[in-house]
Amino acid sequence: MYTYLKTAFSDWRTWWKAPTTKEDRRIAAICGAISGFCIGFLVRLFVGALPAPWVEFVIWGAGGAVVFASLGYAMPKPILLMSAPFVMMIDGA
Repeated sequence: MYTYLKTAFSDWRTWWKAPTTKEDRRIAAICGAISGFCIGFLVRLFVGALPAPWVEFVIWGAGGAVVFASLGYAMPKPILLMSAPFVMMIDGA
């Protein structure tokens, strides 16, 4: 077990220190858009007045998706780490 954790941490450290590629940016933008939609939807749900039309939820979700997709393109590695739980929640894993 210790060897597995040591290898996994070493692989993660290598990935983190490696230069960012276009594929990293593309994947981070996609994951950021998915998690941004979830975050925007939930923010509107918890902060705004209810009942509200579904269009408002979609607008807030789309706004969050745009913001997080652009952040994912600008800072791919931190956004990938932050958005992983939301992407797995949507994926059903």
